Amino acid sequence: MKKFIGIFCILTILMTGFYGLRPVRGEEEPGEMHTMDVDDGTETGEDDTQVADGSARDVSSKEEIADFPFILEAPKYAFLDRLSNDPKQQAVNAAFSKNDSMAGFLSLSADNRQMLLNAEGLAEMTVTAQIDWAIDNKNDWHYNQFWSTEGKDDDGKDTLGEWAYIGIELTGDKVQSFKVFEDFGDPEDKENTAWNGEGHKTGWKDVVPEEFLKKDEEGGFYYVDWTEHTLYIRVRYEVITFDNDEEHLKKTYFTDWSPVAAFGKDIEEYYPYQMATNLPIPEISDLEAHPGVDGNDAQLSFRVTIDEQFEEDALRTEVYGGIAHLVYNVRTDKEGEWKMIYGDVASKMITIPFSEFMPEGETYQEGMYLEVRAFSYIDQYLGIGGVWCGSLSGEFSDSHILGEKDPEITPEPTGEVTPTPEPTGEATPTPTKDAAKQPTIEAVHEPEAKQEKDVCPLCHLEFDPCFFGICIFIWLAIVIGVFIIITIIVKIIQKKQDEKTDILFR
Repeated sequence: MKKFIGIFCILTILMTGFYGLRPVRGEEEPGEMHTMDVDDGTETGEDDTQVADGSARDVSSKEEIADFPFILEAPKYAFLDRLSNDPKQQAVNAAFSKNDSMAGFLSLSADNRQMLLNAEGLAEMTVTAQIDWAIDNKNDWHYNQFWSTEGKDDDGKDTLGEWAYIGIELTGDKVQSFKVFEDFGDPEDKENTAWNGEGHKTGWKDVVPEEFLKKDEEGGFYYVDWTEHTLYIRVRYEVITFDNDEEHLKKTYFTDWSPVAAFGKDIEEYYPYQMATNLPIPEISDLEAHPGVDGNDAQLSFRVTIDEQFEEDALRTEVYGGIAHLVYNVRTDKEGEWKMIYGDVASKMITIPFSEFMPEGETYQEGMYLEVRAFSYIDQYLGIGGVWCGSLSGEFSDSHILGEKDPEITPEPTGEVTPTPEPTGEATPTPTKDAAKQPTIEAVHEPEAKQEKDVCPLCHLEFDPCFFGICIFIWLAIVIGVFIIITIIVKIIQKKQDEKTDILFR
């Protein structure tokens, strides 16, 4: 068995190397497809993109997609959140993130996007998202080969119904929401193509098993109760380009899938931060100032590092309608006022033009004083469409300073120092006695003289206090004797009194 596994691993490595070394440019066929595999250590599923003619290939380096006007990579985060507390309202909000490069490109006007595409030798580009899903089993995905062919089979016919979330148009937002599992509609309605399907398209009834469905007796519709089931999603991006040449060659690219998001039974839902002390403190490093070159503005740069969980929570609060920032404070005078600059919550290199924080009329001078610090800020809502929870500001980071000279240290005089005379010859060693040859002298212990103490001459005890020279025991005997005599006298008097009383009552 071990030999078999070893042979299998060797063959796998050899095949991986073969495909990884195959050239990409110059060998494409019309309609060729590429996939971007992003190995970020997250659980994204094991499906490999395939097409009917077997022309799918891995595109895993930036050189192979150098003509893209943005960085193409899988969504870093995906989210799922309830839209209603009513179990019969099954619609769920799905959301996913975009990197700064993609969001920036999609935020441009159509004309500016076209200019960038033409500069890269492209005539057209469409960028869309796909959301795959599973219920209760996170490996039971609904992706199939037609997700990579825009839903069409070999004959060009549409095969995917409304349950297959492909071709989702993208916006320029950092995080985008999309509603999944909307109402299935009336199952008895023949015009309900979402449930029943249409032509070669399959409907919800073909992909959702009966054991997952409940029926509302009053409304007559089916729904999935998320208090009893769990929904999983994953998201990827699809890019289709057409070259700006005579052939007008079409190419299709896919990213890997995002990390898996979950919602429903036994899934803990996100809850807003409650205390400012819970917000992480940013860390700033590598602070530098860059003078302007060729008429460009001088810039301040530094690296900021923030807890990755807070980065995810910052996007989550935007899904809910809130906002989160890393707020940078910059000042150019040790006693001056701070200028606040708002940035995204992300660990990255920050570049700020000096014009954003310099006092009006002043310009950057090399060696000038610069101080930077940062803190976390978040504005929150309790879920989608929920109540406002307020805003929180975290603690300041350590300040980092440029242009502050270390104070000069003036040595203080210590007075005249008498030089130590140097030896004029070899020093004569002092003889040391050999301890083994010395006689052992036993220590003589003299007993301490005992202190004279008073002793009672009668009982011979040291602790006996003799009052008026009489032993305490004699005093004790006298007291006991007196007590006995008094008791006897009291008894005699009491007896005579009783006899008188007896005579009077006879």
